[in-house]
Amino acid sequence: MSIALAYLRFSSLQMQGKGSSISRQKDMVTKWTEEQKLLTGKNYDEVSYYIDRGKSAYDGTNLREGNLGKLIEEVQRGMFPEGTPIVCESLDRLTRQGVQHIQQILTQLTRTGCVVHTLSDRQVISKDTLESLGGIVTIVAVADRAREESETKAKRVRDSKLRNYKAAREGKKLMTKHLPGWIYLNESTGKLCVDPEKQKVNRHGFNRHLRVI
Repeated sequence: MSIALAYLRFSSLQMQGKGSSISRQKDMVTKWTEEQKLLTGKNYDEVSYYIDRGKSAYDGTNLREGNLGKLIEEVQRGMFPEGTPIVCESLDRLTRQGVQHIQQILTQLTRTGCVVHTLSDRQVISKDTLESLGGIVTIVAVADRAREESETKAKRVRDSKLRNYKAAREGKKLMTKHLPGWIYLNESTGKLCVDPEKQKVNRHGFNRHLRVI
């Protein structure tokens, strides 16, 4: 019996709801194990999953607080035999913090003989890979692209929030629909309105409170 390790991650809880990210990544791992049975004759009938839900690889939360740190710790303790595959969708599932961080993580994962397999671009990374110029160049290119993509995405999110805040200040956009009970949104005009009856109740209660004070 052979064991495979799989690291799965998504950054945002909204992403999981919309795209079923973990289910998709698990399907990729299952497909990979089936291919290995046909191509190499190895039967990975046990897959140990390390999953980080809502943990960012851009700020390193998945490493500091998530299961990636646990995976690295267990690998470095020698809990898995040489040649054990560590499967992930792509290197940016491990980190999006740039070249130095991805090299450090890959070194930690392969130092005791484990081998990292990426499913999207079919890289196979061992400790020998990290000592070759060609392997380093490929890893550098992937890590740099992931970092740039994360920075671009973060900038777009910031710009979008700023536009929304500006529109809200100008009365063009409502930032939330969680309104006090006596205020409602007029769907036809898009403006906030006060419910007169609820306003009376609220005012009565407020005045009683003032009299008590």
